Amino acid sequence: KMVMGCGGLIGLILVIAGPLLLFSALNPLANDNPVLGASLTLNIIANLTNEEQGPANTYQLFRTDRFITVEPIGDANFQNISGIRAVRNLDRSQFQQVQLSNVADTVWSISPPAREEVFQRVKEARENLNSLPINLEFKYAFDRAEPAEQQVIDKALPIVNILDKNVVGKDDIQEKLFRALDPDLPC
Repeated sequence: KMVMGCGGLIGLILVIAGPLLLFSALNPLANDNPVLGASLTLNIIANLTNEEQGPANTYQLFRTDRFITVEPIGDANFQNISGIRAVRNLDRSQFQQVQLSNVADTVWSISPPAREEVFQRVKEARENLNSLPINLEFKYAFDRAEPAEQQVIDKALPIVNILDKNVVGKDDIQEKLFRALDPDLPC
C-alpha cells in the first residue's frame, strides 16, 4: 500500500508540476536570447583535387563584425520563414534580423605568391584548362549569452563553384575575380 501510494503521489505531482515547469520562466525557450555580436566572412576555397571533401586552400576575401542594426524581425521576413516546419510553432518575439556593415573591417591582405596562385587558377578556369573546383563560401556567426556551452553559433554556406556550367552569371563572377586578382592591374 505504501509503494502504491507513494508512486501515485509522485505521478500526481508530475502531472500537475510538469506543465508548470514546461511553461514557466525556467524553460530556456521562454526567455529572450538576443544577438550580442555577429560576423560575416566571404572566402575563396580552391580545391587541390576533384574530391568534394579533399584538401583545399582557403583565402578570406571579406570579413566584418560591425552591426548596422539589430531589431525584431520585420513582417515580410517573418512571413517568408513562417512556412518552415522548424519555425512554424515558434513565437515571433524569438526572432531578430541583423544587418551588418557592407564594408570590410580589414584590408584584404594576401601574399603575392598566394595571390598569383589563385589568379592562375581563375585564369585557367576562364580558359577551360583546369576543372578543379573553386568555391565561394559565405560564413556567418552569431554570439548569444545562452546556452553557456555554445555561445557562438556559426554556419558555412557554399555559395557557388565558379566552374559549374549551371551557375547563373558564372562568366561575370570569373571576370570579376580575374580582375581583382590580376597582379598587373592596380587594386
